[in-house]
Amino acid sequence: MLGIKKICELRKSDEQDEGQPHAKVGRWNALAVAAVTIADGGDNLSVYIPVFSTRSGTELAVIGGVFAVMTLVWLAAAHWLTNHRTLGVPLRRYGQRTLEDPKSHLKLHES
Repeated sequence: MLGIKKICELRKSDEQDEGQPHAKVGRWNALAVAAVTIADGGDNLSVYIPVFSTRSGTELAVIGGVFAVMTLVWLAAAHWLTNHRTLGVPLRRYGQRTLEDPKSHLKLHES
């Protein structure tokens, strides 16, 4: 439901501010995202260090291979969706604005 609400808001704002330039994402926004990503990854270390330290070389190779294959599957799915004749146009139009909303980092800090 949250995604549908956001798309409706984007459509309304798109109609209202046609022709107005959008704010650019700055270096500080990228640093804020990087800081949140690093801070959020701490709990992952507590899980993955014991998992990887107890595996053999063969098991690590299998884990790495599965990760690589699944990453390729996700990338192929994203490529197919964005180049789809019907779904691609709205995804490219609204997806870019959703991901690069300069106000989104403020919403994280307000809550």
